[in-house]
Amino acid sequence: MFPDIDDLYTGIGQAIYNQMPDRWTKACLEVLHVEQNYSLIFNEYYFVDDLRFDFDVTDSNSKEINVSDLFYKLYEFMARNNEYVPWNKCKFTLYPDGEFDIEFKLDDDYEWYKSIDVNSKEYDSISVDTIEKIETWEGLPKDFNRFWVK
Repeated sequence: MFPDIDDLYTGIGQAIYNQMPDRWTKACLEVLHVEQNYSLIFNEYYFVDDLRFDFDVTDSNSKEINVSDLFYKLYEFMARNNEYVPWNKCKFTLYPDGEFDIEFKLDDDYEWYKSIDVNSKEYDSISVDTIEKIETWEGLPKDFNRFWVK
């Protein structure tokens, strides 16, 4: 269905565009890759001038485009090509004129967080604030005390 990366980008952009109001300045879709073909976490927001609003890329107006499938295919596509860097976080920014930026990164803190058993003492020792920071595009600040790194 999506033979190349440009088609994947177009599909993602269209799914975001379908959720935008009449007037908007830019829209961002942050994706946390939890597990291939199983789980993604989306953080979606747009701006009207300097005001930020949330939206849902999986809302009923976008049902014809399965954004999760597009990101799974994008991940698979990139994993098959040696020139691409592995990633667990992606940020797709769309502008009203159709231009977009896409960023990828491999966040070691997020990899660590995904590896922890949710029923473990280690998991219980992580504050909600820390988890919320890990699950953002920015992640933890560089000077954060990473007690899990030895």
